[in-house]
Amino acid sequence: FPFEHYLRPAAIGSAKRFAQSLQDRDQPLAIADLGNALRHPLELVNGAIDRYAFKRSALQPIQRLDIGCCAEQVPDPESRVTLSDRRDALGQPLARLDWRIADLEFLTYQKAAQLFLQECRRLRLETPTMSPWLDTQDGSWRAALHDMAHPMCTTRMAHDERHGVVDRNGQVFGVAGLHVAGSSVFATGGTANPTLTAVALGLRLADNLRRNLRAHTRIELTSTPRPRVAVLGAGSRIRDVHLPVLRALSDSIEVAGFTSRSEESRAALAAESGWKSFATVEDLLERGSPDFVLSAVSGESNDALAWQAIGRRLPLLGETPLAWSERSGRALVSAARATGNIFGIAEQFATLPAMLLLRKLIALGGIGSITAVVNDFATYDYHGIAQLRALAGYERRGSRIQSRRFGFGKTGMMDGLPAPLPELGWPEEWELATIELSDGRLLTHHYSAGFEVLPTRPRGKFSVYGESGSVTDETLLFVDRRSGARHTAEFERQVSAAGKADLAELSVTHPSLGRIVWCNPFAGPGLSEEQISVALHMRAFAAAVKHRGAPLYSAAEALDDIEILRGLYYSAQTQGSTIALPLRTRWRQLHLLAHRSFRKFLRK
Repeated sequence: FPFEHYLRPAAIGSAKRFAQSLQDRDQPLAIADLGNALRHPLELVNGAIDRYAFKRSALQPIQRLDIGCCAEQVPDPESRVTLSDRRDALGQPLARLDWRIADLEFLTYQKAAQLFLQECRRLRLETPTMSPWLDTQDGSWRAALHDMAHPMCTTRMAHDERHGVVDRNGQVFGVAGLHVAGSSVFATGGTANPTLTAVALGLRLADNLRRNLRAHTRIELTSTPRPRVAVLGAGSRIRDVHLPVLRALSDSIEVAGFTSRSEESRAALAAESGWKSFATVEDLLERGSPDFVLSAVSGESNDALAWQAIGRRLPLLGETPLAWSERSGRALVSAARATGNIFGIAEQFATLPAMLLLRKLIALGGIGSITAVVNDFATYDYHGIAQLRALAGYERRGSRIQSRRFGFGKTGMMDGLPAPLPELGWPEEWELATIELSDGRLLTHHYSAGFEVLPTRPRGKFSVYGESGSVTDETLLFVDRRSGARHTAEFERQVSAAGKADLAELSVTHPSLGRIVWCNPFAGPGLSEEQISVALHMRAFAAAVKHRGAPLYSAAEALDDIEILRGLYYSAQTQGSTIALPLRTRWRQLHLLAHRSFRKFLRK
């Protein structure tokens, strides 16, 4: 790196300081700066052109240019940071730095200098003079070196505790919940400056902690009073899922009332739940005084009711899908962001207990770095996309999409004969799609509306592939890449009471990490696994409303999934063309129209 010894200040800099001294009456005039600027008029003109015309720094006259070198050191366990006997002003012991420099560092500097001189000669540049200490042989060269004020590697990151202090996620080996982020976790010192890398490690750890806490931690509501929720809808989704959930959460969430367009549904739900019924949405939101809104209505009503909640600046927990097009979804998300509304979606598939245990296993490095996630006819449409992205990591954005659709007709029926089972008459159409993420990870989405219906097809499955293992459905495969030892284990369910299907915990045993457990925070009320997932969303959303936090699955994350889904549609309609993300909707629709018109022209 170059280190400049300046001859004098730049003329343009001196002129600027003199002008500033004229404006500041409390400061003496910068006469010396004025003299420097006037003595070098040509340099002043060139500096002004550089700074104001080309927007670049003006050159400053130098007396001498030194070429320095930062060398990576050999890791030495004798180099360490300890506590000294000296104390600071608060009585805390000061650090003592014991910094050792190996002989190899001297050879590194010599070689670096020789290579630099060779390159200067090859390019016919002026050859620098080597520092005399590079020729010493008595060890006095150490006095010429100095540190760059960046002690590193004292809590090194490693695969196991024999070689370091923290694991790949920054957690101290053997101390659950204690994490370190910064240059101390570097495996080697590298070179200065390490600050950007240290910040990146801090951000990575923050994302990890947030993801794990959001997915696996029971959020307690400690402040009073309980937040009040206005329920929009009285259909089967409310009765079968949300009613049991809100009963289980009655100690932390109060129902302000509900409404539905159907008088019959309102009467039935009022009798079953005991909730107060309102005739219209406006009446409920006005007289019910809710703190947030739960909307579980038919898909075509989603947009309109979401706009009403956002217009009143009420936090909204909606149901899937966010919207039926990326354009309307983008408008809703933008409006919520502009008004400061908390906007979440109760996407239950990505937070089912088995998914949460799998996400915990992945976060702990149980199968190594993820390379691909595959939905093999297991989950449909936006739910499948949400699961894929949850397992790959929501922070990773999609970059490219390719999709094809294939129709096979009514494959379960024999020609000329009626179907003995209605399910055999289901038309079979497959969608085979790949989604590339920004970091190179691959998502594969295989979907068929008839796959789950047809009795001729097996149950679909989800698979996650990592560098050191895989998980298919609820079966773990792990291979130690050092020893080659192979390990398989099944997810194990434990119920809370004998003879009662009430999940208490879900676990899997890993050969390196031990037993990994996800505990059900709602064990006891007898909630189904789908209801447990929705209860996690409901409790987290209520906490977000009270403490201005974030939902488990935000509308912005749902919008990303909708854009991927629409990208799959555009790609399939154009015979598998590559679609870039994020979508440019109008251009994509024009492209799709032109492609269809061209194919129609060819058929004629």
